[in-house]
Amino acid sequence: MKRAPDEDDAGPVAAKRPHLFSEQAMAAEVAAAKASTDQMLKSMGLKVDTQTMSFSKMAMEGQQSKDHPVGKRIVEHLMTPEHRQLLTEETGAEVEWVPEESKVKLQGSAEQLKRATRLLARVEMHCHWGSGEAKIRRLLRRQAVQSVLCRLSPMSVDKLVPAEKMLNAKEHKMTIGKEKNNDVSIHDAVVSRHHCLLSFDEAKGAVYVTDLSTNGTYLNGTRLPSKKLGKVLLSHGDELLLKDPKTGDMEFGFICNLKEVRVQQEVRLEAPRRLLSPDESSMTKSLGEGH
Repeated sequence: MKRAPDEDDAGPVAAKRPHLFSEQAMAAEVAAAKASTDQMLKSMGLKVDTQTMSFSKMAMEGQQSKDHPVGKRIVEHLMTPEHRQLLTEETGAEVEWVPEESKVKLQGSAEQLKRATRLLARVEMHCHWGSGEAKIRRLLRRQAVQSVLCRLSPMSVDKLVPAEKMLNAKEHKMTIGKEKNNDVSIHDAVVSRHHCLLSFDEAKGAVYVTDLSTNGTYLNGTRLPSKKLGKVLLSHGDELLLKDPKTGDMEFGFICNLKEVRVQQEVRLEAPRRLLSPDESSMTKSLGEGH
């Protein structure tokens, strides 16, 4: 394909042609250039879109697509441009939000779709006990946090007292219960000896809450799962109740204030991407040699 004249060639070219191009001549040159490009791409086994010259065949090789439904309650907080980018960076899958249908369209390799599905399921599970953009952001990407100051502010000042503890790798537990050896000791008939546990997971850079009680512990109005079923992510501003709010006492608990005191510098990792096919590798090499 002939090299298009650059600005330095303008003088000689103009001398060989009329002062003005006719519309027919210009259209003919554009058509010829496009035909030449299309022919080059077809010879490489690529599908050419007549308007955008899309490399759809190349891009779709080895790719799969999947629709993943999500709960309506988290659509507003999940489906943001930032979270879309995070999900792609963490899993390698291409992501498209479809809020009106409460679903996520995923595209990528089988392994990338597996990662994305698992991560979305984790977000959905933890958001059963309260949803928010900050919480979802933390679930999508782990934070490099070394210690957290956990402050518990009573919702009812006449029944409970404030408490706080610095949580880190060495002191990673804060216990609440009736016994005096708890970090927060509460004398009430409904409260168990060891009612609940706040724990810092340094590997995940987050604080979790585990229910140890007989009568239940409630996070943002919803009962936590039993200890055997696992722990739930605790977020700044969450309401931790020690009694069932349906019984009428909706303020027997604490507002959780979490302050990240020491945060390591975040190291961004490249998400695992699809391997190039032989045709793509050949094309990439030829394009590089052309510059």
